[in-house]
Amino acid sequence: MDYPKELYLQEALSYIPHVLEMLDRSPVSKTHGCFDREYWHYKAKDFSSGMYEEFVLTLALVYNTDFNGNIYFNNPRIKDYVMAGINFAKINSHTNGSTDDYYPNEEALGASAFSLYACTEAYLLLNIKDNEIETFFKKRAQFIINKKESGILANHHALSALALYNVFLITKDTELKLHAEEKIQEVLSYQSPEGWFQEYEGCDPGYLTFTIDFLAKYLQKNPENVEIKSALEKAVHFCFLTIHPNGSYGGEYGSRNTSHFVPNGFEILARQFPEATYIRNMFLKSLANKTRSRIDDDRIFNHYVYNYIQAFLNHDDNLPAQERPYEYEESFKDAGLFVRNKDGLFLICSTKKGGIFKLFQKETLITSDCGLVLEKQDGKKIISQVWHDNPEFSISNEELVIEVNFYNYSQVLPSPFKQLVFRMITLGLGRRFSRIIRVILQKILIVSKSPTVTKLERRFSFQHGKIILTDTITTTEKNFTKIYIPTDFTAIYVATGQAFTTSILMPWQNYDPETKILNKEGKVTITQELS
Repeated sequence: MDYPKELYLQEALSYIPHVLEMLDRSPVSKTHGCFDREYWHYKAKDFSSGMYEEFVLTLALVYNTDFNGNIYFNNPRIKDYVMAGINFAKINSHTNGSTDDYYPNEEALGASAFSLYACTEAYLLLNIKDNEIETFFKKRAQFIINKKESGILANHHALSALALYNVFLITKDTELKLHAEEKIQEVLSYQSPEGWFQEYEGCDPGYLTFTIDFLAKYLQKNPENVEIKSALEKAVHFCFLTIHPNGSYGGEYGSRNTSHFVPNGFEILARQFPEATYIRNMFLKSLANKTRSRIDDDRIFNHYVYNYIQAFLNHDDNLPAQERPYEYEESFKDAGLFVRNKDGLFLICSTKKGGIFKLFQKETLITSDCGLVLEKQDGKKIISQVWHDNPEFSISNEELVIEVNFYNYSQVLPSPFKQLVFRMITLGLGRRFSRIIRVILQKILIVSKSPTVTKLERRFSFQHGKIILTDTITTTEKNFTKIYIPTDFTAIYVATGQAFTTSILMPWQNYDPETKILNKEGKVTITQELS
């Protein structure tokens, strides 16, 4: 079934009143053009996050595009708001052109690149000419060129290349074009032969759609780069085999736990790669059937809104339909993903995160499994959902077997004292040691691991029309009180994690009686029939 491209607009336009509500619209306000309502309206923060200025692109698109139901088209106040937002981005920057995101003096590459791309794209769309703004663009571009980000986030570097190229188009500074090409080469070096691009420790399908989008936009602006086209073809093929049967994508099995999906890159590439046509059609189906994930908090939702409008503008109705193989089995060893599409069941399982998985029967999600959580008498928890670089697993004789350790789970929460100390550090030493502070935060919130003596073996036995899952826990500890198998649990901090998906409506499974066996014998087996 063909789904109309107008679905993109329906989604995007429903958000525009909220975008305008977030904006300080008063021309006599000190914060005119600021989209961070927590800062300018509620005054609950002592700084404004520069990421929010990304909203200028959404307003520029609705101002510039004439389509049915668009009451914002050619409205002069909308154009004023775009200019105000770009000017606030300039005012809200540090002397080196950077901006903050989560705390003062962060000098965040992500927020700097996202907002620079949005501001420059809006500037190009509305054909603005302003020397002061162009000077600001060049200063931020220079910051992006010099910034060394801790951790590998391919999507940030792909976006940086796109933003730098936009500044080149505006200023005609050929040095910026060269730096953009250097960034592209850096991004391509982060691609696995399996097609995905690295996000921290490995493959995150959700963020992969962002990287594809940024590279496709870059290719659209600079079609001479043949290497990008080849890399994108491999990335699209990976998505083609891993997108869920209901059009949703990603989840807890990725390196960053995200359920992102931005469609515009696939719309751009659909003319070249038939597999991209299938992917975009699947996402349109998810819009029609309300199965897409939702991350609608103020910080995140705009990533999607302007992308939907761009996808509408790039959509081609005259492309032949593409189908996925009816049955296949793929093991992406580097990504740590095992995909099995057989007997009407679609399984996608992470071998690197302890065998967590999602299982679909035709187009319906029937199981979302985020690993095992064991609770002790003192309230502490241990979890099996931890990233392993070299997990023990095997695939043979219609079985997948994964062996992992349980790890200690810690949940870091703020307190008035912690916040006071953190503010003193960021305000006093932040700009000089911004990278060190970020590394420490990543260590605490994202990549820290502490193994235990408790082990898990997960055995998937594939039988016609069903899967038998056998979990065997072994331990020398004897103080457990609860065993959970959660449906929507994530163990690390990711800003864009914990999205709304249909899995959050599924109950966690509770195996409390089995804890008595585990404590007594040091071993327990839990068997489930999945079909």
